[in-house]
Amino acid sequence: MYPPTRSRSAAPNVAGAKWIEMPKNGIFAAWPTVARAPRSKRARRDNPHPAPVALACASCRLTLPGAAAAALTCDARDIVGFETRGPVRAVRLGRESAIEARAVLVATGVSYRLLGAPGLGEFTGRGVFYGATASDAQSCAGDDVYVVGAANSAGQAVLNMARFARRVVLLVRSAALESSMSQYLAERIRDAGNIEVRLQAEVVAGRGDDHLQAVTVADRAAGAKEEQPTNWLFIFIGASPRTDWLGPDVARDENGFVITGQDLLTRKDGPHWSLTRPPFVLEMPLIEASPGELNQVWTNIIDNAVDAMDAHGTLRISTRATPEDVVVEIGDTGPGMPPDVQARAFEAFYTTKDVGKGTGLGLDISRRIIVERHHGQITIDSRPGETVLRIHLPRRRTKHH
Repeated sequence: MYPPTRSRSAAPNVAGAKWIEMPKNGIFAAWPTVARAPRSKRARRDNPHPAPVALACASCRLTLPGAAAAALTCDARDIVGFETRGPVRAVRLGRESAIEARAVLVATGVSYRLLGAPGLGEFTGRGVFYGATASDAQSCAGDDVYVVGAANSAGQAVLNMARFARRVVLLVRSAALESSMSQYLAERIRDAGNIEVRLQAEVVAGRGDDHLQAVTVADRAAGAKEEQPTNWLFIFIGASPRTDWLGPDVARDENGFVITGQDLLTRKDGPHWSLTRPPFVLEMPLIEASPGELNQVWTNIIDNAVDAMDAHGTLRISTRATPEDVVVEIGDTGPGMPPDVQARAFEAFYTTKDVGKGTGLGLDISRRIIVERHHGQITIDSRPGETVLRIHLPRRRTKHH
């Protein structure tokens, strides 16, 4: 393998990406790591554009063979560009500094899209929040909470908030919630007694002193506006990928997301797939699926697995095909689930995590997506030292004429 260069510029430890260099493997990895402070009702320090900052090596959640671990170096640099140099790839860290490797792994995150209504910007982190964590719901206990957004992420947040808040108001710009949210989430939101959905509505202003105290909500259909008192506004209006630094050598779609798999073969403009074989990513049989919903499943299961191992262990992900379906297995080396926990694992709001650390919705939502939306199966096989969640997704049938 081609070893990375050993240049070491004095780049400041500021917004950039954390990189891991494994000279013996010739692999370069870059991703952001964000330190989040706890939220409180009156103050929380949070950045709507969390900068990729370095963590200590002890915080790296990696499992590596001995040789690779011995060659592992962690540092923080400000990445300014990417380019191809013959058989290797180079990540530029400045005018005279770069790291070269045969493979580059990029996971640099996204930046939240901001709601530009007057008065909201000054209260970011003080009543106005982009995204939400499991512990935020408890901070809102007994209060009125407003949520902006209509995608699945907003729906999950609303259901979690409703467990503790007096009332949750979901503001949706469109005329129908189902136009952008999965049916199963929309139904659960409508069935909740303390959730109010306002269609064709948006926040047009915010007001307060040192913390958000009220928002102005516009009814687009009626053409009316009204101010509503609240200390909580959670915003879910999407995010933009941090991929500008990748340059022209990496194919991206119109929104800036990196294109992978067989989608590369259909590109008309920009970088093209240059090898004689097809891309590896989608070599499994085709299935009829909603990519966004399946991403929720993988995220929920992997997050649970990492928590179960307490950042010490091995996470294993594998795929295989059978004549009937595609099987995805996600396993961890955590302590395992007792039989009584396995029996209730897919129940809504059931969790064994500490208070404020889990919603009890992850596996319930995953089951609904796999079983109800994709007509598949999801099972758990657990024993001390090994837990495997196994997902079966039906293969797409070829049509014969």
